[in-house]
Amino acid sequence: MLMPYSWIGYLFIANCAIAVVEYIYRTAQFHSFWVALPYIAIPILIGQYGLFHGFVLAPSLFVASGVFTCINILFRIGVTYYINENLSLLNWFGVLLLFSGVILLKVKP
Repeated sequence: MLMPYSWIGYLFIANCAIAVVEYIYRTAQFHSFWVALPYIAIPILIGQYGLFHGFVLAPSLFVASGVFTCINILFRIGVTYYINENLSLLNWFGVLLLFSGVILLKVKP
């Protein structure tokens, strides 16, 4: 039997895989999709596996989407800083809107 909060771990793994794909895409290490496919196929499959199990095991769809969004925002900011891109004021405003949307999300039992 899985732990009660194992769905958070699945969503974390999915976001790690998505961050790897985003890093490969944003650093433009490959000149075409077909050349990059062998390197991004496994992270894409791991991401889909994590998303499926994370959303299936979660207590509600709203909670799962909120947790996924929060983790995804943190990873996107991390990738942006890791590749030395600047976050403009408009980017931070988008992050603020996403976080506030997650906080204001009302989940009914």
